[in-house]
Amino acid sequence: MAVDLNLIIPGVIIGIIAGAIDLFFMIKDESGAANQVIGHGLGSFVPLMIAGVFSMHLEWLMSMSFAQGNILSNEIVMRIALIVVVAIVTFSKSKLFKGARGVGTHESFLHTLIIGAVVGLAPYLWLLIGPALPAWMNGSGAS
Repeated sequence: MAVDLNLIIPGVIIGIIAGAIDLFFMIKDESGAANQVIGHGLGSFVPLMIAGVFSMHLEWLMSMSFAQGNILSNEIVMRIALIVVVAIVTFSKSKLFKGARGVGTHESFLHTLIIGAVVGLAPYLWLLIGPALPAWMNGSGAS
């Protein structure tokens, strides 16, 4: 079974944007050697791309039978939960980094919340950035 790239590309692009913002914040809040911070920051791109794809298709999870009739079927609650989970994972990853001036890149929780918001609000952000991209990038499938 072939994977439809039109379903994946928008989430990957949102993940790349969130990863670039995370890398910017890591460099800004840097507490270690620059090459280590940048290398560690580049490692955040893959998890953020996966979270971006998940965020773009959150309605699929909410439509499953186990989510019907409870809090899991509420989109606002699920988006807030996704934002908090992405922020906690990003913050934890930042704190585990061993920099030159102690453990952690000292990335603030506000910065990680911004990254979580970019991922959690991906479908709404996509309405703004999708039309500005070439057709092959915005998930329309046209060449």
